[in-house]
Amino acid sequence: MMATPDFEEIRGRVRGLLIALGPILSSDEAGEVDELLEHAELGEGLRTLAWLIVEEEKVVAPADIREIESLAVRMGIVDELPPGLSQYGVDDG
Repeated sequence: MMATPDFEEIRGRVRGLLIALGPILSSDEAGEVDELLEHAELGEGLRTLAWLIVEEEKVVAPADIREIESLAVRMGIVDELPPGLSQYGVDDG
């Protein structure tokens, strides 16, 4: 499969999120998402990241939540994000 520039950009943005959220993810959680990205499962990787935030009640930066939502819109998977995701975006301070 030939990777398109759009695909590579989205994969890079999801990877960027994974790196940004690294400090709050367990190695198993990060590994699960990374493996999905390695297998070109970008939507599943983003969805998994969003569900991990909600199910594990992780507090993340509002910008990271906005990035997840923006990517989900672009990929057409907004309806697959967990309800209440935005409440986990909390500013430091």
